[in-house]
Amino acid sequence: MVQFGFNTFVNLNGQPNQELTDIYRHLFPTNSLLTRGVATNIKDFMSGLAKEWGLNQGLYAVPDYLFGTDYESYIQDPRGKTKSFVYGQYTGDALSIITGATELVTSALVIVSGGLFSIGAVPFTGGASLTVAPVAVGVTTVMATHGSTAIVSAAKNMGEGHNWDPQIHQKINWKTQKEKLNKHKDINGRSGDLSTKSEPNSSNDLYVDGELYQRRFFDENGRVIKDIDFKHGEKPGSHEFPHEHFWEWIDDIPQRK
Repeated sequence: MVQFGFNTFVNLNGQPNQELTDIYRHLFPTNSLLTRGVATNIKDFMSGLAKEWGLNQGLYAVPDYLFGTDYESYIQDPRGKTKSFVYGQYTGDALSIITGATELVTSALVIVSGGLFSIGAVPFTGGASLTVAPVAVGVTTVMATHGSTAIVSAAKNMGEGHNWDPQIHQKINWKTQKEKLNKHKDINGRSGDLSTKSEPNSSNDLYVDGELYQRRFFDENGRVIKDIDFKHGEKPGSHEFPHEHFWEWIDDIPQRK
């Protein structure tokens, strides 16, 4: 076996063999010399946690309002989200509830302690300490409002639940797959316009002059793995249609068989 970054390849006679590599990845989908599965899951978990916590803290509300974006909806959209990302979202909600409750408790303590101080210090400050109470009330009101908003947002999101994209973990039999996948794009162009990389577990259809010319499939890493050709530029009768071509990647370079 040979390791390229986070990708493991099986060599046969000193050369990477795609067929043996596919079998290995099917039997050991997360096995890697660099623990690719663990590293990816941790990254997705932390990303989900940070984004959900930021959402509950209102970090995206202002940019969405100013720039017309909708980042809040994007975070809750299950498309492209893994299980680890969703587990991070639930953790972010729980953390938001804890930090929000902490803000509420802290604000209450500040009000009480500020009020006691302002009254108790009157003999020593000539009444000047009484100005502390209004300031404490103003600061703690903002703090309590923010904490309450975070708790309500987190509880709402947690109650509605978070979903992941099932196709990310779906095992697809590329040898028999012919129909377009759920994540699919139609592209109008010319022969050769389809990219060799796209969304993981997705498909693209190429239309030339309004006719379906080619369907391309992309694996769990977003790399081209199979083409179905419906038409060629050669003279009629030179090929039987539709027919299939598989791709293999050697040193991160795609080669069509």
